[in-house]
Amino acid sequence: MQTLQTGQNEIVQDQTRLRANLSALKGSAEQRTLAKRYTDELNQQEDKLAAIRKELDTLKQQRATAQQDLSNKIEALHIDENLS
Repeated sequence: MQTLQTGQNEIVQDQTRLRANLSALKGSAEQRTLAKRYTDELNQQEDKLAAIRKELDTLKQQRATAQQDLSNKIEALHIDENLS
C-alpha cells in the first residue's frame, strides 16, 4: 500500500509541474504541440491514478477483512483458554 501511495504522490507532483508548464504556454504552433503532449501525459497519469486508487481500495478492504478475521481468531483463542 505504501508503494502505491508513493507512486500516487509522485504522479500528483508531476501533474503540478505539467499544469504549470501548460499555463505558461501561449498560442504558437510549437506551443500548441507541447500543450497537446502535456495534455496527453496528464490523461495517461489520470488513468494510472484511477488504477492506483482502485487497487488501494481493494487492499484496504482486504486488510480490514484480514484484521477482522485475526480479531475473531484471537477472541476464539481467549474463549478456549477460559474453558480449560
